[in-house]
Amino acid sequence: MRESMSPMLSALLLRGTGACLVVGLALFCGRFVEEAAQKRHAARMASLVPQQITQLSAAAVSRDAAQGLTQPAMAATCTPVLTLTPKEGAVIALTLDAPCAAETPVEITHAGMVLAARMPTGRPLHMVLPALSADGAVSARLPDGTTVSAAVPVADLGRYRRFAVTWSGPADVALHGIGPSDVSAEAPGPGPASGQGWMASLGDADLAHPRLAQVFTYPAEGTAEPMLELASTPATCGQSLIGQTISSRFGQADATGLRVDLPDCAAGRVVMHLKNLDQEMKVASR
Repeated sequence: MRESMSPMLSALLLRGTGACLVVGLALFCGRFVEEAAQKRHAARMASLVPQQITQLSAAAVSRDAAQGLTQPAMAATCTPVLTLTPKEGAVIALTLDAPCAAETPVEITHAGMVLAARMPTGRPLHMVLPALSADGAVSARLPDGTTVSAAVPVADLGRYRRFAVTWSGPADVALHGIGPSDVSAEAPGPGPASGQGWMASLGDADLAHPRLAQVFTYPAEGTAEPMLELASTPATCGQSLIGQTISSRFGQADATGLRVDLPDCAAGRVVMHLKNLDQEMKVASR
């Protein structure tokens, strides 16, 4: 009996010893793997520690300084530009680019003639000016007082004679050109390229403080006479029309102050005609 159990016991002991070796080897391997993982983690964390620390400082930027960063660009964009180009018929094509003055009135001055126009939105102001002086000097004044000037010679102005009237306010004024063919604001004629008599109406009447002008052009060798028609209305009766007349001959402009006292409102509607405007004015009423 004892002899038969000895091989069995030996087998059991051998099998248990093998199991212990397997378990021990597994424990050893697991600890080795864990220690290796811990070493890798520690090395990774060490690499994240900064080797050098640089102190940074932040300064507060004022609102004015921040706005100042864009002021040069804004100033360049808002700078008005006036361009003049001579055209056939002794006229000046005016282009005023003032993007920061959109929907505001600008004042255009040329040889004593003053008119006001509204700057459009999103595009330049375009205007055709009948030249009154051969130097073609024009200035534009914006509401903030900024003034930009330019000049362009008008070589063919000596071929024409011109008479202009300029005034401020809502006065009912109409300049007529009496000659081979009568022209007025309502019947302006064929235009500057025709070489005949024609009328130009300038300025925006719908402004709060309008400044308007009308210019009569006729050939220098022709015969014509300007006549100014004024109407006393309920909006203007009893007031004075203040303006200026400008006569252009041989490329030179001569300006004369104009003042007309309109009849009292009790007189009703009165139409006045001013003739001989280049010499002595004569007033006729009807």
